[in-house]
Amino acid sequence: MAICLSALGYLVAIGYDILGFSYIGRTLAAKKIAFTNFISSVFSNTIGFALVTGSAIGYRFYTSSGVSSAAV
Repeated sequence: MAICLSALGYLVAIGYDILGFSYIGRTLAAKKIAFTNFISSVFSNTIGFALVTGSAIGYRFYTSSGVSSAAV
């Protein structure tokens, strides 16, 4: 049960990022968004300091994909 709820939590977070990209009018492959969100969530939940770890990873992955700093 816990594994299913954890997976559901990650899916909701991925959906949130996909909705965010559609809101700002940017297109990026859903696989890239899902991978970036999953990796940044894993690191921020494991290491802590989400503002420093998860945000930095997301910023690096998204800007390397051509998304502007302001959009991130």
